[in-house]
Amino acid sequence: MTLPALELAQKKYNIWSGMSPEELAANPPSQAEYVIQARKAAEYGWKVSVSVNFIIGLFEVLGFFLGDLIRWALPTAAVYVPLAGVGFTWLAFSPMISIAKEPIMCFLPFIIVVTGFFGNVRYPVYGKITFPIALMAIGFSTIFGWAGGCKHDTTLDIKYSNPCTFADEFTSVASFYNGVNPSNAIEFAKTLIHTHAVHTPQHIRSPGSYRHPTRSMGISKAGFVREKPTLAQVLIQLSPFYWQGDASWKWNTKVPLWTGSGEMEAFCELFFDNLATLLGVTGSAVSHVGYGLIAAGFRAPPAAYNTQIAIEWEKMYYEWHIPACGIALVFGNVWFAWLATRLATKENRLDVTAQPYGMNTTVIFITIYAMTLPALELAQKKYNIWSGMSPEELAANPPSQAEYVIQARKAAEYGWKVSVSVNFIIGLFEVLGFFLGDLIRWALPTAAVYVPLAGVGFTWLAFSPMISIAKEPIMCFLPFIIVVTGFFGNVRYPVYGKITFPIALMAIGFSTIFGWAGGCKHDTTLDIKYSNPCTFADEFTSVASFYNGVNPSNGMAYETCQGTDGNRAKIAWDTFAFKGDIFGGFGKGIGGLSESALMSDWAAPAILFGMIGFLGTMTCVESAEAAGDKYPMAEVMIVDGLGTMIGAIFGGMFGTSVYIGHPVHKALGAKIGYSLLNGVAFLFLLSSGMFAWLYNVIPGCANGAILVFVGLLLSRQAFEESPPRHYPCLLLGLMPFICNLMQLESKGNHSVNMGVQMMAPAGGVVFGIILCAICCFALDRKFEESVFISCVSALLSLFGIFASHNDIVDMGTGVRGPEHQTLGVYDMSEGRNNGWKWAIAWTMTAAFFACHIPFQKGNPRAFMETLPPRIEDDDADPYDVIEDDVSQVSQIPK
Repeated sequence: MTLPALELAQKKYNIWSGMSPEELAANPPSQAEYVIQARKAAEYGWKVSVSVNFIIGLFEVLGFFLGDLIRWALPTAAVYVPLAGVGFTWLAFSPMISIAKEPIMCFLPFIIVVTGFFGNVRYPVYGKITFPIALMAIGFSTIFGWAGGCKHDTTLDIKYSNPCTFADEFTSVASFYNGVNPSNAIEFAKTLIHTHAVHTPQHIRSPGSYRHPTRSMGISKAGFVREKPTLAQVLIQLSPFYWQGDASWKWNTKVPLWTGSGEMEAFCELFFDNLATLLGVTGSAVSHVGYGLIAAGFRAPPAAYNTQIAIEWEKMYYEWHIPACGIALVFGNVWFAWLATRLATKENRLDVTAQPYGMNTTVIFITIYAMTLPALELAQKKYNIWSGMSPEELAANPPSQAEYVIQARKAAEYGWKVSVSVNFIIGLFEVLGFFLGDLIRWALPTAAVYVPLAGVGFTWLAFSPMISIAKEPIMCFLPFIIVVTGFFGNVRYPVYGKITFPIALMAIGFSTIFGWAGGCKHDTTLDIKYSNPCTFADEFTSVASFYNGVNPSNGMAYETCQGTDGNRAKIAWDTFAFKGDIFGGFGKGIGGLSESALMSDWAAPAILFGMIGFLGTMTCVESAEAAGDKYPMAEVMIVDGLGTMIGAIFGGMFGTSVYIGHPVHKALGAKIGYSLLNGVAFLFLLSSGMFAWLYNVIPGCANGAILVFVGLLLSRQAFEESPPRHYPCLLLGLMPFICNLMQLESKGNHSVNMGVQMMAPAGGVVFGIILCAICCFALDRKFEESVFISCVSALLSLFGIFASHNDIVDMGTGVRGPEHQTLGVYDMSEGRNNGWKWAIAWTMTAAFFACHIPFQKGNPRAFMETLPPRIEDDDADPYDVIEDDVSQVSQIPK
């Protein structure tokens, strides 16, 4: 309301709007005239805001009778949605982005709040008087801020890619973080340093508000303590001799291959889950990166060369890369079916469920924009032999189509080689890091181990598809309701006897029918006005282009959405189905490993992404164990890496991984048949060339409803397996994943919000795990562990593992921020490094926690026991009163 009102007033009271710059220069208005008109404009905006505020209040008064009616009619969860939505989004997530933006100034105050309010740690001043936690946090933040905690260089220019013009521009480091003073930009750049006020998290719950529901009062009795193995037991599990014990390694034929409807439901869920990932990344890799960015009009001419790169890239994608994914999938699915039969033999039971296996969603989306796109852009310049020619010279001596094809093929192959080589390194790192999984799981709180599961599940499998569903409700909403009713409500639809119609197949069938019936068809002739976010000018486009995009070959808007266009489906079938150079990339892609010039820029980030992969695998193994199937962590990680490496050898750019969702399939009653069938189905589909056609006959949101179900179910498991007091820590762990979605949804341009840039790199996995872990330790008052993880995080920050947004711009390539996530130690004098800020923040945090150790009750190193003891009981709450303390129990009101 306020912004549109001010914009309207700005035009309304601009009495000089009709004058040219020359007329204004000849007859410049006086300052008094400016003040009079500006005052009128500002007052107009203020009046609108005040009037709207009055109407809001009046409506609240007149609607007083609706409150109890709504609360009576709606489920409790729905009543609490505004509270949870505003609390998480605006009172927690938004301030956390600001905290991540300036860690030196803001992170320790945040830790103070978590320790004080969530951990119920108070600091005595005199007698029973304690120092206010909020005042302490704000005090430290203010001291750090005025001491230069958010000071940035105003003189060092950095190059960045303008997201509107895509041109290289320059600005200071300070303007990236603190903005520009509109009153005097020059003086600001020389002298002014902004000091930001910290956003103290205000989502603090009242004492005892998240206690276990079965307890009527805050007295901790004999609670549940999670059994934790010793370090020696963890190390033993790394040995292959431990994996199977004395049991046979042979395939156990007693495990049922097929269990009926449950097996079919599990197969449909896993198949369409993987299919949804492949369809989604194909849209990003081919449609957006290829035709949308590489062939874009702003690229250096000739345009025909740029378009030909996109064409060659599409061919390599479907003919070399996609069949390789089929090989990797069948390898992993068969292996994990075998592993399930071995588990049945080892534990002498048949109720085992194979680990699902599929495409590594998190890492794929990161590598597309962080590795593949920059590699293609570099290759585009490298092989453009006409880059020095003017448009007139090109018109006078136009290259032949054959010349375009030759150079474009080289450029596309360079980008493909980089992607395949990086994929191989990711798999290799997963194999070499097999021993870390059990150690990390042993060292971290349960909530932190589940962060990748909950983060990927909520953000990429639930939230992102839900956006697509909301975009096309006619085509997508009923299938979503079918999935919710069928899977969450356990409603089945009988076909014959005990045979029921698969829910996933029903949902996708309805979505496909609605789509081809015109559910996402939009008008290509009706123009709508919109405000250009770059120029702020009013522009016009068709409704169809807003929803369905524009055909790069002719610049015309698509009438209907991807997956419902008959012409595109026919072209895809005629071009790729049972044709082409299938498996033509075997052995060629990993040849890039021998090219030092090629790998020098990409090897270090590949190691970082490999770490993300094995952290996700670790969570999936933990999830399966919680569901009843304990698989050897080391073997699963090795097989994950081998599957990715085998795919790369065959020409695959995308990694594979144990898939999240094992508890879902086990609940459905599946055993091993669903896994085997999934591998065989994808081997045929992806190696036959039919996938390109399938991409054009299944609507993008058709699989979305299934993904929403899987994502929400896995997020729920993360909460169920974690102690209730750690729920806020889990929510904190989700935030970096949402930042990663925000970053990638900008289609390669990325957010200019430095807080988002800090939290989003590496898929948000590393940031999310460590943030959740430190909060869990602080809440449990485990100060020794808090000191240790703070020191480790400080070291990781220096090397760009924790804060991998280490250089705003690579001065050689012009690639900014998350597109160039790097490992290495950076000199703070360059002004481009952000890792050192987190190293300082973590060092201060370690010192803060170390100061607690000598004062904690029950600590053998304590000399003055004034702080509360550690919490070991999973069912305990920081605000509980210990039953043995009779004096405190007697004070609890009846």
